[in-house]
Order: sequence, then C-alpha cells, then structure tokens
Amino acid sequence: MMDYTQLPGLYRAIAPYQPGKPISELERELGITGMSSWRRTRTAGCSPLAMTAMQEALKTIALYPMATASS
Repeated sequence: MMDYTQLPGLYRAIAPYQPGKPISELERELGITGMSSWRRTRTAGCSPLAMTAMQEALKTIALYPMATASS
C-alpha cells in the first residue's frame, strides 16, 4: 500500500513542463515554411474516422466473458 505522506516530495521531483519552440522559430531554424497551416490542422480535433471507431468500441468496452466460460 502506498504511503500518501510521501506525495508532496514526489510531486516536487517531477520536472516542470518545458514548452516547445514557437513555430516561427522552427521554420527559421529548419529553413522551411508552411508549418503554421499544419498546426491549424493538428489542433482541429479528432478525425471523423477515429471518432466513429471510438464510438463503436465504447459499445462493447465493458463486456467481459462469463467466469464459467472456457478459453
């Protein structure tokens, strides 16, 4: 069983989030353009195909075999 009195120390041991470089800086460093349009696409959300697959999976995700079933 976990000793919850240790949690504050464990949280302090986690490194803080280091944000990535701005897109404009990456484009300049790599000598490329057009990444800002990729970012808009990336943040547009889940693809419709992935959403459909997840919704279908949710219908059976909590089904378990009977304890008496043989393998």
